[in-house]
Amino acid sequence: MDNQKRLLEEVMADLYRILPTLNVVSKKLEDEMYPSEHLDADTQFMIRELRSLGYQHIDKLVSQLRYLQKEVYYEGLLYINGNGRYEVDGQELASGSVIEVWSERFDESAQWHIVRIEHSNLHGGYYAYQWPELKLEGLKARVRR
Repeated sequence: MDNQKRLLEEVMADLYRILPTLNVVSKKLEDEMYPSEHLDADTQFMIRELRSLGYQHIDKLVSQLRYLQKEVYYEGLLYINGNGRYEVDGQELASGSVIEVWSERFDESAQWHIVRIEHSNLHGGYYAYQWPELKLEGLKARVRR
């Protein structure tokens, strides 16, 4: 096994090991810690900064780790079915569906990208929210559950 793959496995194992602690910290920051006029300015500052850190980074890390723990259940080519929705391997996708598509983006070589499927008449129907100009029809895609 090459060094990068081994290192990736170690880092993922470390992250999954601390995931329960990250969940607890996130919950405390969200539900239990509030700046209050009864607290001194330094304490209020620290609470605001930690809550901001939680919203911007800890919650995203927890969410992404949970997503990456899921197994790939469906994989195939994206196409529009008879209902006018995208489908992959018999699995119909609706607004809010999170999938991975195999495509080139910017100057990168082809690789997996996580996108959320949304619908808008402005975009001509269903599209990838993070990458609206991407033509989804015929792309290789996979769905985790």
